[in-house]
Amino acid sequence: MSIKPGAILNHRYEVVRNLGEGATSTVYLVRDKREKGEMWALKQLTHSPEEDERESLLREVGFLSTLEHENLVRLVDYFVQYGWDFLVMERVMGPTLQEIIDESRHPLYESDVVEYALQVCRVLSYLHRQDPPVIYRDLKPGNIMITVQGHLKLIDLGIARHFNPMKPKDTTPLGTPGYCPPEQYGFGQTTQRSDIYSLGATLYHALTLQDPADFKFDFPPITQFNGNLSEPTIEIIHKCLMKSPEDRFENTDILYDNLMELKNLLAHQSNNTGFRMKMKIKNYHKKIRRIVTKFLTGKEID
Repeated sequence: MSIKPGAILNHRYEVVRNLGEGATSTVYLVRDKREKGEMWALKQLTHSPEEDERESLLREVGFLSTLEHENLVRLVDYFVQYGWDFLVMERVMGPTLQEIIDESRHPLYESDVVEYALQVCRVLSYLHRQDPPVIYRDLKPGNIMITVQGHLKLIDLGIARHFNPMKPKDTTPLGTPGYCPPEQYGFGQTTQRSDIYSLGATLYHALTLQDPADFKFDFPPITQFNGNLSEPTIEIIHKCLMKSPEDRFENTDILYDNLMELKNLLAHQSNNTGFRMKMKIKNYHKKIRRIVTKFLTGKEID
């Protein structure tokens, strides 16, 4: 079912335009007729859902309705109309990290990737501190949106789950190949350390432009693709990507502390590099603005 601009849904939301389509859903930009001036993203399940797909959708609704964090997309409304499920969510003005990676000819700057990692750690720590803990299970560049200001939002909690210490392994292996740890494929239960592995794979991708799906849990040394990284960055990503959960960081709070130390180190090094480094950063931000402008308007800028 394709919805035309101008259509009114749930006596409240006027469809403005199509924002994008995926395998199971379509996202529209809508205008809220009740809250004047508010614009939202409307997610529509685009086919008659199988039982597990509907369960995934309702799980996302359940999580978003109870969770509130600056790095999580906000759920505004949920309704069923014409037999279709609709989620009304906060609109994020910016591309996904995957789109930024796809548009880049060179690995992203180390300092920017570390800043993204810190924001991810903050929201993961929030999820993991819930009672019971919420395991995200699908952390990847495509589920990280970044605003023009560099603020990060996690989207799609469709396969997140509550941690159950009494279960030896997950009931169903779900997730995205390359970013999911071995235990997510039926070898054990996903825990907070599973999300840490996925974060490590995401950072590896951003800093090398190499798709983690090509490595099947055996990541080559990151220096094989990027020889300009600091030793602490190499060590942090290596520890995140350990096959055994016990060998990774114990939790995201410890990982966050390591990343903060790394951020301070990189800032100190940046201050000592002078004008050339400042020009590199300026050119990088210009590139990001170009990517964001293309994403929002479809137009290239100089």
